[in-house]
Amino acid sequence: MWYCAYAKEKYFVCYATSKDGVNWVKPDLGIIDFNGSRHNNICRVGGGTVVYDPDDRDASRRYKMMSFDGVIKENFGYNVYFSPDGLNWTHYAKPVLPYGDVSNIAYDRDKKLFIATTKQRMLVSNTSITPGKNDRAAFVSVSEDFINWHAPGQPNSLWSLVVEGDPDDDRLVMSKGGIEANVYGMPVYPYQGAYIGFPWFFDITTYGNGEFAVTGDGKIQPQVAFSRDLRHWARPVRDPVLPLGKAGAWDDGTLYTSSNMQVSDKEMTVYYGAMNLPHGGNAGNMLQYARIAKASWRRDGFVSLYNDGSDTGSITTKTITFTGKQLKVNTKLNAGGSLRVEVLDKDGNAINGYTAGQSKAINKDQFAATVQWDKGADISALQGREIKLRFHLLGGNLYSYWFE
Repeated sequence: MWYCAYAKEKYFVCYATSKDGVNWVKPDLGIIDFNGSRHNNICRVGGGTVVYDPDDRDASRRYKMMSFDGVIKENFGYNVYFSPDGLNWTHYAKPVLPYGDVSNIAYDRDKKLFIATTKQRMLVSNTSITPGKNDRAAFVSVSEDFINWHAPGQPNSLWSLVVEGDPDDDRLVMSKGGIEANVYGMPVYPYQGAYIGFPWFFDITTYGNGEFAVTGDGKIQPQVAFSRDLRHWARPVRDPVLPLGKAGAWDDGTLYTSSNMQVSDKEMTVYYGAMNLPHGGNAGNMLQYARIAKASWRRDGFVSLYNDGSDTGSITTKTITFTGKQLKVNTKLNAGGSLRVEVLDKDGNAINGYTAGQSKAINKDQFAATVQWDKGADISALQGREIKLRFHLLGGNLYSYWFE
């Protein structure tokens, strides 16, 4: 694990290891002098996000980092660093993207593509309440070599806007007595050929509290976003995907998720850093401190189609060109709940043999249930056809579906 620490008005990248992901060791690296000693786990002065690249032919660049440098005028912006071991870092000659603040890095290994989401300031604020307080938003850039960056599908642009606090977000914050919503950062997770984002929503309540009051005070917590191409993003819900802790808890103020995700057959896990106070920091006799923890969801469990009523609900997919032999679903049904699936042609007509009446009900909690009809589960006869699926859900959740 690489994580950021803050002390004496400086950021530090620190390193820790674990055999089980729960119990962590901070090794004595002997690299950076801190308080007159090198007996610490610091590997670089300054913040940064690290990504491992097993495909780089240059072994000295297997580990890559992006970091904002605001100290040296010539380096002001988003800079990149390379390392053979993730501990000893070499700075690339100049900034690779302008401006600078929060950045998150991911590597889509299937496409051999690096993804950077950087915080940029919009030229105008969303509301007239905060003139001159330029709006924070998340932008995305991609690169094949970690040096030359451009917007997805737009080689002549450096980035494209991903997620910003829109009027609906602002109204939600205002309904709680606040001012507006900003996006403080957004990790992106390549997943199953698509992309999941966790935009960190900053609910600004005041510019008059905490030692960093001039930059705004308010709580920060992540929501969820989704994209298939890194250009067009959907936000199906506006609830926190990971809520803050209870009032007064160690994670009650700000919450920042890690830049990668661990996925198993039944679980998805993200580490996160959180603080006990909002963005304004130390205020009055209250001191801010931070800790690191991890959160887990069931596989595909960030959002679901949910029906808790007494009537069956139905939803139809867009047209799909089918490939595969079987249809799988990740679903959790309550007692008495069920899920049935019918297959339609591209015009929306049920295909004989795969109608709702011929579908066998799926029950209980299943991470990879095989959909079956009276004739069985094999639907390879539909190979190459344009079809739609219609799900009939009663009493439970449908998290995902896929073909095998």
